[in-house]
Amino acid sequence: MGSSLVTVANEEAIQIIVPSKVKRQIQLMALQNNQTMRTFILNALKKQGVNVSEDDLADRRKPKRK
Repeated sequence: MGSSLVTVANEEAIQIIVPSKVKRQIQLMALQNNQTMRTFILNALKKQGVNVSEDDLADRRKPKRK
């Protein structure tokens, strides 16, 4: 998934190691919900009580050229 990202101030990268089957499930569930993995995970964190705003959920990928 080598899409270009829009740089946004006040964001930091985190990295976790998960079993391959968990990553595949996240990818599939995000796809089924028409979301990026980032948005899918942020929504899950929001449901657990993490303060995630609608702005935080915005797609950060650059629009595709036609």
